[in-house]
Amino acid sequence: MSIEDLALTNLPRDYLELVMQTILREEYQAEKNVVDEIKCIINEYENILDDGYTTPVENPTKKWK
Repeated sequence: MSIEDLALTNLPRDYLELVMQTILREEYQAEKNVVDEIKCIINEYENILDDGYTTPVENPTKKWK
């Protein structure tokens, strides 16, 4: 059920707010995991740049996690 579907139901506002809070909390946790992974990738890439390489391809011996 999408957010739009919820908006079209006749559920009481309090119930809709509770459902939305639950959805947002679950989406936040999933997004947080993705953001953490992206931060790790960016950090590793910046470490490669700090080593004097402009791209990972220029340093094929450097392993990506």
